[in-house]
Amino acid sequence: AYVPLDPYFPAERLSFLLKDSQAAQLLIEEDLISLIPPSYEGNTITIEHTESYQTEAPNMPPGDLAYLIYTSGTTGRPKGVLVDHHGIANTLQWRREEYSMTEQDISLHLFSYVFDGCVTSLFTPLLSVRAYC
Repeated sequence: AYVPLDPYFPAERLSFLLKDSQAAQLLIEEDLISLIPPSYEGNTITIEHTESYQTEAPNMPPGDLAYLIYTSGTTGRPKGVLVDHHGIANTLQWRREEYSMTEQDISLHLFSYVFDGCVTSLFTPLLSVRAYC
């Protein structure tokens, strides 16, 4: 499972999200390492050095967690929303069939990757084997 984090989030929010999600590993660009809160105790993997971490993708049961996305926190502290593989796979399958994309369709991605709408707007065209901008 993953938790999307935005490097432009305030340090306090990043610290909260890492602690609340109990993130065991953090995949990050090398030039952003200075943004990791000192309180983070997990493993850090830089994108530039991922080749040393290549492993077989595990077989994930449908009920296992796919990702954890946080609300904006406008009514207080951000709340984590758990999304399982079955839920997102079902949604993506429906969108793929409902939108009836053709080989000529091109998709434009506009959402921030920390917004839940990003998942469906990114993966629907990819699952439909379409051009992407």
